[in-house]
Amino acid sequence: MVPPEYRDWGAVPGEWFIDAMMKHLNRDYYVSFLTAAAMHGASHQAPQTFQVMTARYLPHRDVGRVLLRFTTSDHVSDMAVEQRATPTGYFTLATRETTVVDLVWHSRAGGGISNVATVLKEIGELDGDRLARLAPPRGRATVRRLGWLLARFRPDVDSHWLQVVARPRDGEPVLLSPSAPKRGPVDKGWAVVVNSAVEPDV
Repeated sequence: MVPPEYRDWGAVPGEWFIDAMMKHLNRDYYVSFLTAAAMHGASHQAPQTFQVMTARYLPHRDVGRVLLRFTTSDHVSDMAVEQRATPTGYFTLATRETTVVDLVWHSRAGGGISNVATVLKEIGELDGDRLARLAPPRGRATVRRLGWLLARFRPDVDSHWLQVVARPRDGEPVLLSPSAPKRGPVDKGWAVVVNSAVEPDV
């Protein structure tokens, strides 16, 4: 039964039913990207969809007003998660560090690189050592982009070990924004081609 405050939605909030749905579908998952960021307090730009990372492909689906959007990843089991309680039980949520790593890995799901920087500034305390453990499965480009963003927008986060795993002297520099033109100054400290302006909203 849908509580009165959600009857106009045609469904309860996504976090109330996502765990039961994913167990029924036999999918490992966690709530991710901007949905997770908002749950960690980075809600400057509230997500329009309910974003979920899953280990195997699922088509998007709409449940009333809840627009479920799934992203498939081979590394669901490698990422740090936490359990959050709801009126109907629990659901699995990306930690702050996993949320940030995933947004840098797939910035389009976060509304672009500037919006990812906004999340970085709003999301609260981050553990640099945890970031250095979580980022490598997402690829060296993600490690380097994350380090560059932290250096500019979260200097309070210790990025020593992240820079170690970034290995900026190895290989070619990576693009800060994969979708922007492939030209710009190179930040040699992180081996990043700064090919896009980054302007957070806060």
